[in-house]
Amino acid sequence: MDEGLRELLLRKCCLAEKESNEIVPFSFGHFGRMWYYLLTVNVGAEDSEKLAQVTHFTVIIHAKDFNPEKYQHLAGVLAETYATTGSAARLLESYLSVVTRGSCSSGGATTADFNVKAYDVRKAYVASSIKDVIQQLGIESILVYTALLLKKRVVVYHPNLQQLISIVRALPTLVWHRQNWSIVYPHVHLAEDELEDLASTSSYVAGFTDSSVES
Repeated sequence: MDEGLRELLLRKCCLAEKESNEIVPFSFGHFGRMWYYLLTVNVGAEDSEKLAQVTHFTVIIHAKDFNPEKYQHLAGVLAETYATTGSAARLLESYLSVVTRGSCSSGGATTADFNVKAYDVRKAYVASSIKDVIQQLGIESILVYTALLLKKRVVVYHPNLQQLISIVRALPTLVWHRQNWSIVYPHVHLAEDELEDLASTSSYVAGFTDSSVES
């Protein structure tokens, strides 16, 4: 992992956020041609012996495809494996199992076993309700639809990250015939590398939690 990617992922991790104590259980984003998925979990009392002095940790998966539900499940399996064993080697075993067989076992009681065949990307496209988004946007949804149809750049601001992600990932459904979710950038910081990445893209739907993006 190069230093630029490391800085990006630390910026996205809620445990590294100094200005807020809010724990975001699951989030994801897009940078360049890659997607990243972050699952943050609380270390329970039953796992404290394996992870002494650890209260939370984040599992980060770097992938080439858009499928939040698939990677949330996989991250959950990896998180449960790490919480119950405290072993990074066991995480590697699970990862290699997914690479070679397309599946892995959680080995725990709360997370179902993972199988890549269970996740159709078309279900990921409709996982967030476009009807709810249209109700929130009201008449402005027509402007958003027109912008997407003309392949313009759309910026969405919302102070709550999870609600922001839900809105942004739903918007390409308005131009369903394209089935192109590569235009989605669910959570963008006003950082030079991320803004440069957006500037290199002719069409996008980008989400921000920083209100200064409106100015």
